[in-house]
Amino acid sequence: MRGIVLWAAKNAFVAIMICLGIIVVGLFAAKELAIDAVPDMTNIQVQVVTRASALSATEVETQITQPIERGMAGVPGLKLVRSVSKLGIYAWFYADS
Repeated sequence: MRGIVLWAAKNAFVAIMICLGIIVVGLFAAKELAIDAVPDMTNIQVQVVTRASALSATEVETQITQPIERGMAGVPGLKLVRSVSKLGIYAWFYADS
């Protein structure tokens, strides 16, 4: 390390040019680096859409949504199960990878 410092002290112009070159290459590389400004932080989601026009929301909940929820209970990595039944339209589930 001492040798590098002594060389840089004797050849100040060359050492400064090398440092500037490294800075320019680093800035160029940083500019070309593909980074998403807002990464997608959402969990993996599975959405199950069922349509049962002859059933009420309560019937959809008991006959369709609850059996699906019970079936999803044993999925490895499952952190959250959330469901909504609206006139037989929605039931969705969230799983973490």
